[in-house]
Amino acid sequence: MFAVINLGMKSVRLCLLDHHGQIQYKKSFPLNSVIFGDRVEQNGREWWNLIKMLFHEAEMMGYQLSSIEAVTVSASASCLVCIDSTGEPLRPVIMVSDRRHHVDEKNDSPAPIMYQRIRWLKEHEPEIFKAAAYFLAPNDYIVYRLCGLAETDMLNAEKLGYNSKTRRYSLPDETVLTRLPTVREIGE
Repeated sequence: MFAVINLGMKSVRLCLLDHHGQIQYKKSFPLNSVIFGDRVEQNGREWWNLIKMLFHEAEMMGYQLSSIEAVTVSASASCLVCIDSTGEPLRPVIMVSDRRHHVDEKNDSPAPIMYQRIRWLKEHEPEIFKAAAYFLAPNDYIVYRLCGLAETDMLNAEKLGYNSKTRRYSLPDETVLTRLPTVREIGE
């Protein structure tokens, strides 16, 4: 059996699929979004609690969670999750449609979007910036909660300034570089 977790703007979903790709279980719970002016946020703790509830309900329906061979997590790209060393979010998740990082920009910056969000955080919420153990995308945050590893794929990493040719992050701020996830091959 395979598990697919999807984090959306309106809900979090869990699908369990058999080896033929047939959906055996599908359930979702609504999510709360805060939308105010340029601010669009969700609560990473809410995501995690709802995901645990979805797996618990699947188990109560008779699905053997121990038979899950692989889990994949899909989510909107370019959302910023700041976590501490225990995996707890330090602030609400800055969602992809959040535009606050543009407030200080005269033009669209050529810097990667996630780095722009981190720069905004460093300037406007320095205590959160300092306390962050990792800056992650939503699916990377869920992987961290499931496995305890701060890892991502190249597609997410490129939004954080990763160069897939050199296989390195290319950012000018060392204090950010040390808190970015390790890059793995897709599917690893």
